[in-house]
Amino acid sequence: MWWELIKNNLALVILLTLAIIICGADLIKAIGVWKAKRKASIDAKVQKQQEEKNLLDTLKELRADVKEANEKLKEQDDRFSKIEKKLEDLTESDMHNIKSWIVDQYHKFYVEQGWIDAFSADTLDHRYEDYKKEGGNSYIKTLMDRLHTLPMDPPNQTRRD
Repeated sequence: MWWELIKNNLALVILLTLAIIICGADLIKAIGVWKAKRKASIDAKVQKQQEEKNLLDTLKELRADVKEANEKLKEQDDRFSKIEKKLEDLTESDMHNIKSWIVDQYHKFYVEQGWIDAFSADTLDHRYEDYKKEGGNSYIKTLMDRLHTLPMDPPNQTRRD
């Protein structure tokens, strides 16, 4: 019975067999394309997760680097504060040293000698400017004004030409 049915409809059977083979081949291709797309989708998700992980790792490293840099900056700020304090102390000490030196020079030239040579007067003026730059402001101005009133030549002595 099946053989008779196949024999009577041989063209139809051949046509159906070819259709099944072609459709089967297309179905196999479609399954392959679907598997490839699914694999590509999974690979894309894996790659995206890996990129996110890499980004998070990079952010963690950056955070650690920034923390370390902040600690170093704080240490440097502390060092700079100490250096600034020492510089202020040294500047004040130098200012008092200049003041003491000007007082000594005042006693030497104004009180005892009564005259001053040009070189000493020039040096006193320069040191007095340093004194003012360092914040000195006291009776030293009065001493300097008095020193400027002194003659530049010793009394009762002629100059050599």
